[in-house]
Amino acid sequence: CYSKTKFVTLKTLYSMEKLEKIKSKDFLKTVFRTLGFIRKNYPTPFWFVIFCAVSTGVSSYLQLTSFSKIVDIIIPVVKTGGGIPDTLWTPLISMAIFMFVPGILGSLQGIFSTSITERANVDLQVLRSKRFAELDIATVEDSDFQKKLQQAQEWGMGSITNLFLFSMSIVTNIASTIMALVLLSLVAPILIPIAILSSIPPYFIEKKYGVKLFQARNFGGDDRRIASNRVQHFMNPSKLIDLILNKVDKRFVGEIKQKLKGTADFTIAIKRQKSLWGIFTTSLSMFCLVASVVIITRSAILGVISVGLLVVAYNSYRGFESTIKSFLSDFAFMQESARYAKQWFDLIDIKPVVIDVEHAVSLSLETPPSIEFRNVSFRYPEKDTDTLKNLNFTIAPGEKTALVGHNGAGKTTLIRLLTR
Repeated sequence: CYSKTKFVTLKTLYSMEKLEKIKSKDFLKTVFRTLGFIRKNYPTPFWFVIFCAVSTGVSSYLQLTSFSKIVDIIIPVVKTGGGIPDTLWTPLISMAIFMFVPGILGSLQGIFSTSITERANVDLQVLRSKRFAELDIATVEDSDFQKKLQQAQEWGMGSITNLFLFSMSIVTNIASTIMALVLLSLVAPILIPIAILSSIPPYFIEKKYGVKLFQARNFGGDDRRIASNRVQHFMNPSKLIDLILNKVDKRFVGEIKQKLKGTADFTIAIKRQKSLWGIFTTSLSMFCLVASVVIITRSAILGVISVGLLVVAYNSYRGFESTIKSFLSDFAFMQESARYAKQWFDLIDIKPVVIDVEHAVSLSLETPPSIEFRNVSFRYPEKDTDTLKNLNFTIAPGEKTALVGHNGAGKTTLIRLLTR
């Protein structure tokens, strides 16, 4: 996608987006696999975190309904100048409970979430190490494997635990959205489409430019890998001495700048476009808010709803709008996390090219073996010519043999073939 680290053309960007849409079909599979891993390994904290997430999403609206009852009870008292009515205590106690309990559950959710992510990071590192240790040299040296590994390392194994945390945030947002939807449908149904109109555009903008930023990181991986290699020469004392002695420091600096500049310029351009669209979405949000205030204020003046319900309608609208934006924003971040998490799962699922045969004969090392190569040829996947061609030789038990040849002659290849 890059040609001498210049911008990706619009035509290429379009084809990249089409490709991304196809890949996003694996989104749900990656999310369920992540949640399945967490649930299987840490069932008790997993279900407790979900309970806390739902409780947190519902509690704010339960507080709101209790407060609206308090307002409706107080207003007649203020007008008549009477004392505190007994009916006030029930909504006051309810509101206190709905404020107190979620605060405790929120703290416990943080503790359990931290426990899950920390333990999961350890277990995932161990799982990855075990799976990678099962691979053969051919798989590890494959350029496609190395490219996937480079891309997956950009977020680290934390992309999987991030996906879990975003999923819990989504659970909270879903609970909040349902509660806000119920309250608005009872008090002021007209506000529901207005809230949706205000909330949907930011999601598509976040998704569109999130995909482009992912593409910038994903398709510029080779350039960044080369740049990282050059940077290491300046960070390692022995390599730095070689740079100075051979006077290639300016060349390496130039390569670092050249390889990184294209991705940096592309990222800046994407974020600039995203910010410009942000002006439009903010203006739309303010317009919808003013329209909602006018509607519910008029309803209160005409006596269609009480003052307490006006408070419920206004706060439900703001909460509904905010929750939808938060939901869609978290969903966009979930998609980005899922891309990297899927790459890790793909790496973990890779099967070695060389597989041990069942019931294979074990090599006895009590006496030196006889080694014979008979018409052996070998070519690396990315090469056009054979590294070894029709190689024949025999090494007798106990015989000392030296392998001599120029760089690239095939000495290392021969040894690696011998050791599978």
